[in-house]
Amino acid sequence: MDNLAAVLLIFSAIAATSYAWGMRGTTIGGEKGAMLPGALIGLLLAVFSDVLIVREHFYIFSALGAVSMYFGGSMTYGETLGLSMNSKPAENMKKGLLGVFVKGFLWFGSFGAIFSTGINAVCYQYTVLEIAIVFSLAIIAGVVFYILLNKPLKKGSKQPKIYFSKTRQESWGSLLGVYLVLLVFGLLRLNTLTIVFSVCCALFGGFGWLLGQLIQIYSIHYAKENIFFSKILSRSNNVDSWKIMECVFGAFGGIGAAISFIITYPVFKSTVFTLEINGGLMPFNRTLSQVLFIIWLVLICADMVHYFIKKPILKSDLKNLLDKGEISQAQYSAKLIKAVDEIPKRYKAYDKITVLSEPVLYGVFSFIMISLGGRNAAIATSVFILFLVISQEIALEKKINKVFNLTMIFLLAIVSVLILVLQLAFGYIFNDFMTLILYTAAYEILTLIWLFPQEIKKNSNEDDIELNFFKNIFKKIKLFFRSKALIKVHVYFIFCIMITILLFVINKNIYY
Repeated sequence: MDNLAAVLLIFSAIAATSYAWGMRGTTIGGEKGAMLPGALIGLLLAVFSDVLIVREHFYIFSALGAVSMYFGGSMTYGETLGLSMNSKPAENMKKGLLGVFVKGFLWFGSFGAIFSTGINAVCYQYTVLEIAIVFSLAIIAGVVFYILLNKPLKKGSKQPKIYFSKTRQESWGSLLGVYLVLLVFGLLRLNTLTIVFSVCCALFGGFGWLLGQLIQIYSIHYAKENIFFSKILSRSNNVDSWKIMECVFGAFGGIGAAISFIITYPVFKSTVFTLEINGGLMPFNRTLSQVLFIIWLVLICADMVHYFIKKPILKSDLKNLLDKGEISQAQYSAKLIKAVDEIPKRYKAYDKITVLSEPVLYGVFSFIMISLGGRNAAIATSVFILFLVISQEIALEKKINKVFNLTMIFLLAIVSVLILVLQLAFGYIFNDFMTLILYTAAYEILTLIWLFPQEIKKNSNEDDIELNFFKNIFKKIKLFFRSKALIKVHVYFIFCIMITILLFVINKNIYY
């Protein structure tokens, strides 16, 4: 990789990951939302390398990136941020900022460790036995560290001494356990790729989130006192300070991943040499790979069922909605017939199973299959799963109105099935540019479609404004543009997308 390619990679990673992290907070959130910045990082690292086999098999790296970033999304951080910004003076500035650094460090550190270990696995640097042992130990360490650092042993007992939230259950100890096991394994194997890549990513992640939070604190409490910054950052200027924090964090994470890759590039190049010898990704056991993949798809379909099972409505929740004016007295009376005093135990048990199964299906299972050379798993994760998770959020997770929901369910279901059929039945591989468009422009367009009816309803006092999408369309567009903070965020997203695509195209024209 020459100097020009390195510079192009750094700037594309800044723009792409800044956008992706902001998009995560806008549309999906949680673990699934974190897959987008991870996939973008993996894709960019592959296409900006000068190794032909890596470029041709970019989907391995985008899939590994998506899965590796997934696990950090399990951490709660809303109350951690609140410790340093919800009041002036802060409730606990030092603890809040320390918590932000620790969680940013572990999020990108664990990403770097899992991603680099996955690269070594698919490039046959580790045996199946080694992969099985190290990840079994990582899971065990995650549970042990969670109990030791995050979980009060008994109900009613005091919180752990190191605790960065007030009421929410934390889980950063789990990531610390996983990260330490993978880092120690890398040290024992003298694996420079894992050691340097993960530590560098961790430092940029920690300091990046810390800086992003400091900017958010300043914009909330101090920017209005500064003549210059009041025009840029203050909330009175319709700037979303939370989104600034997310985008700064993402940008630093992207810089960290790019610089980590550049530093370790000679080691990376020698690592993927075996991938080149074999002509691509080859399963350790073809039959096992196919069986695991079929089981995975069946379980993904089974997991989707919970979106169509209506959660029982609590009478107390209905009363709160009525008191807030979110439903009318007539709606309250109609819904009260089916409302319950408490959630049935069977539903609670099923709901718990679905919550616990998602990290296994979208994280652990996917990573195991890819690490064992599952080509179909890598291909499906890089496009189908990335499209599926945003489809779930837009069409199934949050309700807008009946017409919108049914339309989106129908359209997104058709596209999801079409992608899966094309990839698996016809062996079609979406090229790197098409995959980039999915991660950027497609996500942005789907998000704007999803936000459009919400913002119209929020900015209008007219009862009939959302009855017909095509009626008074210009009036609706005008209402949408009343949300100045929202518009500024998406103008920034579009700018980042354009920069990413431009640098991507420049790189391809120079080096391909």
